[in-house]
Amino acid sequence: MNYLPEKTIVNQKIPKEAFYKNLKLSSKLKKSLIDDIESIVVTHSLSNNSLEFTKATIIEEILLVTIVLKRNDFNISLIETILKSNPHKILLKLKFNNRLQYVFYENKLYKSEWKESFNLYYDCDINSLDQLWLNLIIQVLGFEEILDRNKDVFAVLEDYNKIKKLEVSIDALERKIYKEVQPKKKFRLYQELQLLKQSLEECING
Repeated sequence: MNYLPEKTIVNQKIPKEAFYKNLKLSSKLKKSLIDDIESIVVTHSLSNNSLEFTKATIIEEILLVTIVLKRNDFNISLIETILKSNPHKILLKLKFNNRLQYVFYENKLYKSEWKESFNLYYDCDINSLDQLWLNLIIQVLGFEEILDRNKDVFAVLEDYNKIKKLEVSIDALERKIYKEVQPKKKFRLYQELQLLKQSLEECING
């Protein structure tokens, strides 16, 4: 991650055995912890002290954690359990071979695309942990030009979920139109498609 102050660096390796003690894992998840994960490292601790923020916020600390995976077909339920069970805000970076993915949890699991290079930036104009968390997750979601940074996290994620749901519906309907052979039904589906696209445009443009 670029531009974070040096005093935020932790680079503390967490033994996998610690998760046995602190998390209630099923036997299946314990096996996944052993089979799927190579290492777990807390790379940065972002707090008011380490960032010299003075504004009191709901979020007290953000941890940046890197997990190196042994395999591509890892158990995503294990990752979700780790994030859900931790009281801190965690931005998790998964690494496998030369690719990486960012993951976070806000009432459900959110993931970036897998990429060979994915550098998050730290905006020096940010002056609170709440703003920083919002800035980070918007970058992870890849909707920096669309999502409103003036909203809170829950409103931003609500907008994101609406957009993604509409995109999935549009994609499914386009494929359905392509396969449809009856002209009247095809036209009716096309009208539905235009309404969905209009709704998507309204969500994107506010």
